[in-house]
Amino acid sequence: MRKHENFHWGGYKYAPESVGFSLNGKHINFPEEVRSRLAYLAVCGENKKLLIELKRALRAEEKKPRVVGKCICFFKKDSNEFYYTQQLRYSPDDLHDALRCYKEWKRYIQSKNCMLETGYEVTEGEFNPYGESKAKRKTITSVVDLTRCRSINIIREPIFG
Repeated sequence: MRKHENFHWGGYKYAPESVGFSLNGKHINFPEEVRSRLAYLAVCGENKKLLIELKRALRAEEKKPRVVGKCICFFKKDSNEFYYTQQLRYSPDDLHDALRCYKEWKRYIQSKNCMLETGYEVTEGEFNPYGESKAKRKTITSVVDLTRCRSINIIREPIFG
């Protein structure tokens, strides 16, 4: 299946944590436990076992679904900006959990009177290098429209980086 593909690995012999892998010139981002197992085989010089394990690990990563979860998002009033939280991530197949996440997120927004603070502040003022600088800080808040909601897909990072 992968006979035409060109695998390459490189790194220092006495530092298995530095060994990296690539396929047809593209770097492969394996999880740390998979990468360390493959690096051990590369450092030991067991190239046939390494090639078999490398192909097996690639097939296993390719079979994993791209979508790892879904989130409910609510839109900002009169805008296409939306707000979601990954703490309320649910499985795409579980409708009961999706309804629970929707109700919990909506209840939280209602408890804040539909006003959500964004993750940044705006600082305005004048800079004085010889004395105190007076700055005004304000936190940006947005009004959320509870009638407009949607579910969004959360996808995992690709292994080729």
